[in-house]
Amino acid sequence: MAPGGTLLIIAHATEESAPERDPSSFPWPLTRAEIDSAAGLLHPVKIELLRDDETPPTLRWRAEFNRTA
Repeated sequence: MAPGGTLLIIAHATEESAPERDPSSFPWPLTRAEIDSAAGLLHPVKIELLRDDETPPTLRWRAEFNRTA
């Protein structure tokens, strides 16, 4: 990503700390640790855990990161 660029991640979320992963069900919901690790050398601007208005409600991450240099 270029300096000054923004990365926006919108993904299904889980509040489990160590969920069981089944490769056949990819993409799976991401944990907070997985969202944090996606940042790498980027700076987190805002990370939100949202519950949408679907029935049943689905948890989603909305995470914004930027690169200053």
